[in-house]
Amino acid sequence: MYALCNKSCCLHEEVYALCNKSCCLHEEVYALCYVSCCLHEEVFPLCYVSCCLHEKVYALCNKSCCLHEEVFALCYVSCCLHEEVYALCFVSCCLHEEVYALCYVSCCLHEEVYALCNKSCCLHKEVYALCNKSCCLHEEVYALCYVSCCLHEEVFPLCNKSCCLHEEVFPLCYVSCCLHEEVYALCYVSCCLHEEVFPPCNKSCCLHEEVYALCYVSCCLHEEVYALCYVSCCLHEEVYALCYMLCCLHEEVYALCYVSCCLHEEVSIRAMCHAVCMD
Repeated sequence: MYALCNKSCCLHEEVYALCNKSCCLHEEVYALCYVSCCLHEEVFPLCYVSCCLHEKVYALCNKSCCLHEEVFALCYVSCCLHEEVYALCFVSCCLHEEVYALCYVSCCLHEEVYALCNKSCCLHKEVYALCNKSCCLHEEVYALCYVSCCLHEEVFPLCNKSCCLHEEVFPLCYVSCCLHEEVYALCYVSCCLHEEVFPPCNKSCCLHEEVYALCYVSCCLHEEVYALCYVSCCLHEEVYALCYMLCCLHEEVYALCYVSCCLHEEVSIRAMCHAVCMD
């Protein structure tokens, strides 16, 4: 009798309540009553795909629906936008382009997702701002963003050599760049021509021929440099004019420049110079 009348039988509340599993497995009954059918624990495991593809059922059961692989595969965007589902499945969620596009910040803050997607993650301003250190240590990200990377205090000490060899970074950071031995060794001319760099490094700067040639006056006015280079210093007119007393008291300089030395009263009256000058 039931087999013949299942539709009309099951539409009676009392019969349906007693027989929901067998009722709901009839297509006609299920089509009419899928919401109440799918909310039955015994029915849902048997029909979860067809159940979950009904909007009303899905809305009520998204967590249990989405944890089924077949449903998730069909509905991953709407699944992943549910907090409970996302929390359980963030890796598989975030690897879907549509979900990632909607949720890249929360996706990228998951270590597993970040490890898989660091380049695309870090190219998002919001993620980059939160993760600049870890972002910049990725070669691909660094290659695209080295200027902003190198301006981060945490990144610069780790990458100072590669940072400073970038033309755009060097002018922004030349002081800290030039105080790095490796950078200074490669860039001493451009380093030493910066006023802020020159004072802490004047000795090492001035012992470079190229720098000395450009900066001999300021070089020679440094005691340590002068002590090492007084002959070449004093042969420069501008230096000699400023330092003739010191210059002329050096035998080697005096021997080369005694005429001009003797023309200075202060030099000529010195005991060591008096006789020669009088001649």
